[in-house]
Amino acid sequence: MESTVTSNLRERTLAAVASRPAPTRASVQRQTLLIGALAVAASLMVFLWAGGVRPGGAGKAGDLEVVRPWVLIGGTALGAAAFALLAAWGAIGRGGSMLGRKRRWLVLVIVAVPALLFGWKLLLSGQFTGAMLEWPRRFGWRCLGLSLATGIAPLGALMILRRDSAPLDAGLTGAAMGVAAGAGAWVMVDLWCPVAFPLHLLVGHVLPLCILGAIGFVLGRQLLALRST
Repeated sequence: MESTVTSNLRERTLAAVASRPAPTRASVQRQTLLIGALAVAASLMVFLWAGGVRPGGAGKAGDLEVVRPWVLIGGTALGAAAFALLAAWGAIGRGGSMLGRKRRWLVLVIVAVPALLFGWKLLLSGQFTGAMLEWPRRFGWRCLGLSLATGIAPLGALMILRRDSAPLDAGLTGAAMGVAAGAGAWVMVDLWCPVAFPLHLLVGHVLPLCILGAIGFVLGRQLLALRST
């Protein structure tokens, strides 16, 4: 029975591929570079408009003015960038199969990447006095908005570039792409935000990854699922 299902899926996949004209490698590369560059440029514009890298902030954490040392800024951002690249590899790559990543790898990206980013931020911030203090009136809504604003363009770009390419688990593939886009946004928001209070991180930094993942799941079912014409 399983072999019959696999055979039918293979036939539908090949039929879908054969039903549309194959673009040249050069045209695919140009399209990928253009769409990717536009998405990155859009995210960077939002990031710079918000103020770019900020060692400190306009408010105070309790009675203590907090200014992050550059070693903390660089350490958390570099670690976050590494996790973002890992998320992109897990969400976009096919794992050596024309059917795409296996379900367990997609679930691992969706669940593990937000946890790793959160844990890394707490681990490094805990090494610096005052870095994890609560900031009054900094609950995380601004970071939530900035995360979504910087993550939505890369997610849209991934959906366009990978449209009609997921024979299996299109929703999970889209969710993993959403988390990967959110992980990229985390890097910029981490450079911008001086707050490492755990509740703030959950609301302003982790929650956007969940929202982008949910958006990716819905879009993935609509746009990534492989259809023959």
